[in-house]
Amino acid sequence: DLGYVLAARTVPMVLFVLGGGIWADRLPRHHVMVVSNVLSALTQGAIAALLFSGHAQIWQLAALAAVNGASAAFFFPASSGIIQQTVPAPLLQDANAILRLGLNGSVIVGGAVAGLVVYATSPATGIAVDAVSFLVAAVFTALLHLPPSLHLESSHFLADLRLGWREFTGRAW
Repeated sequence: DLGYVLAARTVPMVLFVLGGGIWADRLPRHHVMVVSNVLSALTQGAIAALLFSGHAQIWQLAALAAVNGASAAFFFPASSGIIQQTVPAPLLQDANAILRLGLNGSVIVGGAVAGLVVYATSPATGIAVDAVSFLVAAVFTALLHLPPSLHLESSHFLADLRLGWREFTGRAW
C-alpha cells in the first residue's frame, strides 16, 4: 500500500516537471512556490484529517499524494530558477551546491525529526506538522522581495515543452 501511495506521488511529479518548469519561467517564481506550498499544505492537512478521523483509505491517500506530487513538479523548477534570479553569476555554482545540500539535509534531518514526532505522538500529528511546515514556507516565500525575472512572453507552451524534452533526452544522464 505504501508503494502505491509513493508511486501516486512520484508519477505526477515526473509527468508535470517539464510543464512546471515552463510555468516557472512564465510566472513570478516565488508566486509559483507559494501556490505550490499552499497546495502541499492542503493535501498534507487533508491526509492528517483522514488519519485523525481513522477513516483514511489507500485510494484517498494516493489521490492526495498525486496532487502533492504535481505540486512539487511546479515547486522545484521555480526554486531552482530563483537561484539564478537572485545570485550573481560567479556565485551560481556555490549557491546551487548549497541549495542541494540544504534540500538533501532537510530530507535526512526532516525524516529523523518526523520519526521522533510520530514516535512521540501519532502518524496523523506528524503529517499535520508537515502541513504546517508547508504553510510556514509559503508565508516566508511570499515575503521575499525578488528582482523581476525574465518571462517567456513570445514562446508557446507546447514548443517550450518540446524544447525541454529535447534538452532532457539530449543529455547523457
